[in-house]
Amino acid sequence: MKKFLYSIACIVLIIIFLIQGKLILCAEREKEKLTSTLINETSYKTMGKNVEESIKINRLMELLYSKNRQYEVNNLSFKEEGQILEVEVNYSGTIDHMREEFKVLMSSAGFQKIESYQEDDKGRKKLCLSFVFEK
Repeated sequence: MKKFLYSIACIVLIIIFLIQGKLILCAEREKEKLTSTLINETSYKTMGKNVEESIKINRLMELLYSKNRQYEVNNLSFKEEGQILEVEVNYSGTIDHMREEFKVLMSSAGFQKIESYQEDDKGRKKLCLSFVFEK
């Protein structure tokens, strides 16, 4: 009778250890799945931001350098780690018309706020603009 009880106790302990092992394996698999999905999501988000920024910059270049505009871009530079864009243009027409045209042009490309205007004092039709680039 002692052998019978001893064998039943051993079988029960073996079953308990097997169940615990399976539970541990399942928990490890779930942990790996969650970790891999989190890594994929974060890498996709950062990649998406880079793609979005490059699309905005490419669109901006297309808009600025298109042939049917009334201005010629002399200088284009990014300052303060790419947050401010400075554009220097020669233009034909009135300064107010150019300001409005640039407001529409830049707001469609992601530049929400015009930082400053500077007009050339030497009689040339030159306009310097600074735009804050919202990422």
